[in-house]
Amino acid sequence: QEAHGDMRKDARMMDLFTMINHNLDNHSKENRNSADSEAEARGSLLKGVKLRTYAVVCLSSAAALIEWMTGFQTMRDCITSAAARVLEQGSPFVKLLNTKVRDDILAPNGTTAFVRLVRENPPICRYPGFVVYGWVHHWPR
Repeated sequence: QEAHGDMRKDARMMDLFTMINHNLDNHSKENRNSADSEAEARGSLLKGVKLRTYAVVCLSSAAALIEWMTGFQTMRDCITSAAARVLEQGSPFVKLLNTKVRDDILAPNGTTAFVRLVRENPPICRYPGFVVYGWVHHWPR
């Protein structure tokens, strides 16, 4: 995509490509049904010719949802693997949770202990995968 590109332009291009595919398909069918042998040859040349298209739903000029293509990883798989790396046995965050701080969080004044834990060891900065750990376990596939 060009610098400062507009996602609405991508959506319009896909609309144009869909229209071209429709016209190619109609032209190919018309020429195949023709009695003229030259027109029939042109129709056979166009048979199966298609431009690759995908759905684009514009959210703004800079953001859009684009149809998922094959060979890519889903967002959930990316998040799940990131959370697994963060919470694997022996990671600093798991070690931290397995210390006395965890017991302090479970105590009646646990809110204060949790605030201290986050201030001293901000998981968002040090362990980005932890931020989405709850999301992964809250929403099933």
